[in-house]
Amino acid sequence: MIKVGTILKHLSQTSRLSPVLSTFINYLSHYYETEDFLSPDIVQSFFAECLEYPHWQQNKKQLNDEMKALLVKFHHHYNEVFTESDIKWPAETQIIEIENLKDFSDVLNQYLTFMFKQGEKFRLVYDQTDKRMLAIVLKPTGKIEIRSYSNKFIIQNGQFEPLRADLVLSYGKNLELEEGVIQKMDVGPYTTASFSLNEGRAYGCLIRGYTFQKLQELSGVPIQHHTKLFYALKHIEQFFIKRDSDPYYQNLIEELERSIHLIRAGDQDQIQKSAELMAQAQNALEYVFSDDKLLGLLIRDLQYTMAGRPYVQHKLEKTATKIETKVTQAEQKAENRTTRVNSNSPAVTREEPSQWQTTNLNPSLPPEYDLIN
Repeated sequence: MIKVGTILKHLSQTSRLSPVLSTFINYLSHYYETEDFLSPDIVQSFFAECLEYPHWQQNKKQLNDEMKALLVKFHHHYNEVFTESDIKWPAETQIIEIENLKDFSDVLNQYLTFMFKQGEKFRLVYDQTDKRMLAIVLKPTGKIEIRSYSNKFIIQNGQFEPLRADLVLSYGKNLELEEGVIQKMDVGPYTTASFSLNEGRAYGCLIRGYTFQKLQELSGVPIQHHTKLFYALKHIEQFFIKRDSDPYYQNLIEELERSIHLIRAGDQDQIQKSAELMAQAQNALEYVFSDDKLLGLLIRDLQYTMAGRPYVQHKLEKTATKIETKVTQAEQKAENRTTRVNSNSPAVTREEPSQWQTTNLNPSLPPEYDLIN
């Protein structure tokens, strides 16, 4: 089989690259190693990710024809067998967007039930903010995968399948991201993060747009210091990790309470530090914990406590109205923030591994983890 590095080397010597070939180069460069072999699965994943974008949906013929010509040429040059039938080509791909939430859930449930036959359990959660369905998959080993799906489906062998099935986050038994594993997730509109962790530091990149341009390199940055990635992860984790067992949430609440206490005790140094803390808490309320009344109340309390000190009063006047509005809007969205599908159970906590015993489900399954067989 042809190696990814061989294709990249050959294409890099081409004087003029079409948008299709430039996109393919970017895709291989960002997602694969040069020693990886170019398999039909890689080509299929490339097409699937391309067809998430309206640009390539409208230019399917160009994508189809140029990629087919490239692959035929390469395989012929290296005397490799190339079987077109191993790939579902863009020109043959019909994309179906399922608008009805129940239909979306039913179709995805059927697909996952067919896929998971090795003792896995899963439940579906609809993320109202990102308009995506999350599949929380508990493996027999006790590890958890979070799979993210849009409402775009294709027909494969007479069955509905998600257009993309590569957005996967892998968590260990301690509900921390697994290290040394490729993690892939959307962190914004048409922006994807692909990274792995090593001692809590992220290595990889953020990729944006229909040509898969590198937006930002992740070269060992502590994950909590990368705001876009960190908040996107915390947003997903709120669907399966209880807040009272989330160290980030607990630390934030404790810091807010501590700041309020110290300012009231007359600590002038804390007043300056609290401005940054309040900005951090605001972001957490807006992007992660938007239905959290305790967090909202503590932000208000810190705001009013700081406003009572002359040193910062003039600074807070400009932001007080904005903060109040964000907190109020967040509380109003609480009931409509998330629609859960197929489960009304609470999320998993970090502190309850000893309680993960049940006679009805897999022995490693926590009783409150109400999953679909």
